Amino acid sequence: MGRVSNIPQFKQVLQHIYSLNHRDNLIQITTNGTKLSKNIAELLKGHLGRLVISLNAATEVTYNRDMKHGDFKNTLSAIQDFLSELNDKDRTKVSLHLVAHTLNYKEIPDFVALAGRLGISQVGIDQYLVGTVDHVKYSLYWIKDDYNKMIEQATQIANKFNILFSARKFFVEKTQEL
Repeated sequence: MGRVSNIPQFKQVLQHIYSLNHRDNLIQITTNGTKLSKNIAELLKGHLGRLVISLNAATEVTYNRDMKHGDFKNTLSAIQDFLSELNDKDRTKVSLHLVAHTLNYKEIPDFVALAGRLGISQVGIDQYLVGTVDHVKYSLYWIKDDYNKMIEQATQIANKFNILFSARKFFVEKTQEL
């Protein structure tokens, strides 16, 4: 999909949806954040139900490694521009999301801190689900104790920034939520 802000149909689709349903909290979007902008925020104002930004990295090195043709600085800039245009109520509906695997799980505490610096009040961490034999090496199962320690550190940072933090630890039945 091309730049959302450059797709005239995106605005038209939203306008059509709004004409059919005037309810607040109507639109739910999951995005990698690269196409967010002030224009997109303006289109969503008052209608945003939830916006999940799946960033999957807290550092430029990891992000640029994992996101083919990605640019961490540009993505963060797009996210900041988008957030700057939202009102306080809509901003609380934005969450930052990371799918943790063996190559990025150590960034989880920094990821929560990044959310705090961006002014994002919700962070969710999910564990990578292995779908092929060659991806077993990315499974957190092999490093569960170290992963759990990262979640504990991230919890402390979430408390510091007053962030709602959700992550499942190994050997714990309940998802950890603050």
